[in-house]
Amino acid sequence: MNVGTERIRGWQDIPLDPNGMDKVRGLGKDVAEHQPVTIFSSDLTRAVQTTEAILFEMGTNVPTVKRMELRPWNVGKLTGMPVKDIKDELLRLLKAKTEPAPGGEAYDDFAQRFVTFFVDITTYARKLGKPVAVVTHSRNVRVVRALVDGGIHKVMTEAPDKVLLRDEDPVEPAGHGVLIWNGGRWNWTDDTDTIHTPDSAAKAGRSIHRRLASP
Repeated sequence: MNVGTERIRGWQDIPLDPNGMDKVRGLGKDVAEHQPVTIFSSDLTRAVQTTEAILFEMGTNVPTVKRMELRPWNVGKLTGMPVKDIKDELLRLLKAKTEPAPGGEAYDDFAQRFVTFFVDITTYARKLGKPVAVVTHSRNVRVVRALVDGGIHKVMTEAPDKVLLRDEDPVEPAGHGVLIWNGGRWNWTDDTDTIHTPDSAAKAGRSIHRRLASP
């Protein structure tokens, strides 16, 4: 659904096609090099298949946690439609933030749902002191990028067109990024070897902890 005429995948629970399976095998090898001790995954089939590819390349089983909080934005009745046909409506909903997509959820609800659980994962990883992996979706990766750059405020104020367009993704489909906590700072690297500045990473770290303390 992201080849040719790109369509909104959203919560549609479709499996990976053969090309997708080939790509996640390569991803599995890359992620296996980090030897994660736990894998947190979206519960949608394509994410579960990706998790299985990582486990296969690791050659060992580690605990896996499948959670709906790692799903992408639920755009309801817009799911499955060509992006080019509904781009204006998506941009409008991204600007409105609190207006639910028809039959789905508001972008604000998606961001809060995902960020809350993702922050719990980062806290767990820091306490554990060992690598963990998170298998999620492209829109969620954009949220992580914004979170590292400027905390939850950046997530909620980022320009709608930057949130929507695929060429703004830090990683390609079946790609991966790495977050490293180092001396009180979050550093992000990705497929393009982009490293965010320590100052912006430090601000994101402080914002993350403020989010954890919020009700």
